[in-house]
Amino acid sequence: MNKRKFIFVSGLIAISLITGCQTKEEKFAGYWLQNSDKRPVSMHIKPDGSDFLVNINQLNFGRFSRDIEKGVYKGNGILTIGEKKQVKYSDDNDSLSDVDDETITFKRVTADQYKAASNH
Repeated sequence: MNKRKFIFVSGLIAISLITGCQTKEEKFAGYWLQNSDKRPVSMHIKPDGSDFLVNINQLNFGRFSRDIEKGVYKGNGILTIGEKKQVKYSDDNDSLSDVDDETITFKRVTADQYKAASNH
């Protein structure tokens, strides 16, 4: 009976370690949409070697702009985008927030939701 308990507890520990340890690619890669009703920014973050490519779409002064920036992971759950913007990943709600202004947040969305927000 003790052997069964040991195997069960070992299995639970292994599962918690596997699910709790996301790689930086799993945390940041994907489609993101800013939590805003006015001119939300949409981002598609994809791995590019040891760094990331970040496609940024935003409505600026009546024109829709699309930019591609390099993203560099610097540790502590922070991704630096284009040397000027930093976003931090939150495990609690699978979201990103601007390091300088935590009121600017992004939620993970599907590819279809990203395309709908990016095609203006």
